[in-house]
Amino acid sequence: MISKDISKHQVVRMAQLDRYPSTRESLEELVMAVCCAKDEPAAGSYVDGVMHHGTGSCPKPCDVRRTLLAEAEGEWEAPYKRGGRCSSCDGSGWVSREVNGYAYASQCRCRQAVTA
Repeated sequence: MISKDISKHQVVRMAQLDRYPSTRESLEELVMAVCCAKDEPAAGSYVDGVMHHGTGSCPKPCDVRRTLLAEAEGEWEAPYKRGGRCSSCDGSGWVSREVNGYAYASQCRCRQAVTA
């Protein structure tokens, strides 16, 4: 787990995304979720993925926590870390999809195969 200060720094990077928490309580929940990262590089890598491969919406704390805990426990490792690239997600583990004009991120097949 990482410190709240490091987590806050990573969470602030996502402030430009849609659905970024608007209340102090919601923001604190997102900070606590990012604290689940195994180390600072893992937290940064996660936020990089959200910013570069995400849907433009801030992830929910439950999704952040689930992803970071799975990575910390070694249940899932991004394809780029294994020396390969998934053709669907380009190694991020997430794919974008659109439903009724709204963009969503969902787990890629490469992530689902390992975490299922």
